[in-house]
Amino acid sequence: LIFTSFTFLFKLSGAPVHFWAPDVYETAATPVTSFIATASKAAAVAVLIRFFMFMGLTSGIITLLGILAFISMTLGNCVALVQQDVKRLLAYSSIAQAGYLILGLLAGSFEGYSSSFFYAFAYVVMNTGAFFVVLFVAKAIKHDNPQISHFDGLADRSPFLALILLLSLLSLAGIPPLIGFTGKWILFSAAMDKGHWFLVLWGVLNSVVSLFYYLTLVKHAYLEKPKDPQPIVIPAHFQIMGLLLFFVLVVVGIFPTHLVTFAREAI
Repeated sequence: LIFTSFTFLFKLSGAPVHFWAPDVYETAATPVTSFIATASKAAAVAVLIRFFMFMGLTSGIITLLGILAFISMTLGNCVALVQQDVKRLLAYSSIAQAGYLILGLLAGSFEGYSSSFFYAFAYVVMNTGAFFVVLFVAKAIKHDNPQISHFDGLADRSPFLALILLLSLLSLAGIPPLIGFTGKWILFSAAMDKGHWFLVLWGVLNSVVSLFYYLTLVKHAYLEKPKDPQPIVIPAHFQIMGLLLFFVLVVVGIFPTHLVTFAREAI
């Protein structure tokens, strides 16, 4: 049970098997990184839900998962604070997000598994939105590893991309009424119902810490002057994708009933 759990926690980039994530995120091509950061994480959550449902969770495994959630949230958010490479920043953010997902899994209840399902979907949307913007910034600077400073004046160069970035990052931080807030609300509620109040409190505090580095990126996008004033052109099919991301980030956050029902039926 422990070894199999660690195998899929590796895919989820949860501590202590998270070391691959920052280097792979940084060195892989941005479209590849986007896929690794979304699809593989959703698959790992799906497998872990099935695995824990059928095998059951002993008190020892729950304690171990709680320790790993604590370490993942703390390590991911603290190290992300000092990152300048945006893809590495998002890698450490994903380590922290893995800690939140583990909270739902260790609840070991119907509500816990369905909330993990919901948050996995939300996480895919939020990360897709963030990497959607990173992809265009990387193309604009003709370099696949944009630094935070490369986002200077993004709102002047492309208000649409700046808005998607803003919504994605605020959603990752759990700001209402976005889908990330709704996901964390039901995730933390499921963990609280099983008495994991300390981990929930620690998760809330970590969400506050994450605001610092998310808002640093937003500050560069909206308050700094662009070094290159040339507008960033977005093809029509990518504009449609961006609008779809905007819809899911905002509307599903406010009206989550259908997705919550789908998650519960899936479990």
